[in-house]
Amino acid sequence: MKSKLLAATALSLGLLGAPLAFAQMNDGSGVVRPHGTGPKAVDPGRTSSTSPDDTNISSYLTDRNVRPFFTDGSLHTLRPEGELRQTFNEMNLDDRTRLRAACFANQNPKYAHLCTSVSAM
Repeated sequence: MKSKLLAATALSLGLLGAPLAFAQMNDGSGVVRPHGTGPKAVDPGRTSSTSPDDTNISSYLTDRNVRPFFTDGSLHTLRPEGELRQTFNEMNLDDRTRLRAACFANQNPKYAHLCTSVSAM
């Protein structure tokens, strides 16, 4: 009876004194970091053969690529819906696909209205 009580006490003290566990991630560098620090986790759908140009799809939302959708140089005022649709339809299929993907990944409020319009097309 004493051995069972002693074992239960030792187990309880061991659990109480155990260090706290933190969520961690491993970026493949062999260094384990606490969650939320270091490089962002890799999208599991990506492979090592993904080209560097595709690593940040939202980078497609640049002045050069979206300027035709706006009436002003500061990219604040969108063209009317009919002109937006016409501009979108004049783009090649690859650019339309990239624009849709960039809008899906967009976190920049500057392009939120454009992306809402593009997602409706």
